[in-house]
Amino acid sequence: MEVKEFTHIDVQSIREDFCVYEVENGQILKVKNTVGDIKNEKTKDGQAFGNIGFKDMSLVITPKPIDTKEYEYMPREKVKEEHQTKELKFKPIREIINIYETINSIILVSTKVEKIFLTNKKDETDAPILRYKTTSGINVIQKAQLTEKQDKKNSPNS
Repeated sequence: MEVKEFTHIDVQSIREDFCVYEVENGQILKVKNTVGDIKNEKTKDGQAFGNIGFKDMSLVITPKPIDTKEYEYMPREKVKEEHQTKELKFKPIREIINIYETINSIILVSTKVEKIFLTNKKDETDAPILRYKTTSGINVIQKAQLTEKQDKKNSPNS
């Protein structure tokens, strides 16, 4: 499917925050999935569709020093699945649904951590590097649908 034309859609963040997880080794994992870009695209044969670009963001906080003498330093972006040594238990502290708005729609984005893994690598601060798996949910609500529901709710025949 070859795209013939596209237009970028302005998007505004209504609520955007991290989901926070407490990990059994004492670290805190913060993750979010943000809307980066929205495009309306049209193919050569006239089919129209929307395309939402996302950006995954994460931050690991290590409040207390953890012994990493046996770990090897590696830049975070080079740590792969083969460096995972153990699945860690964790509990959610806060799970957020991020909300974005365009001129025609409201976009709800949820991210949930499913698994967290310890690796045999450490970062430049000597903290263990974690890897994790998430699942995300996206719901796009057209503002016209919201208005119709509100109109029905407020009508005298309801």
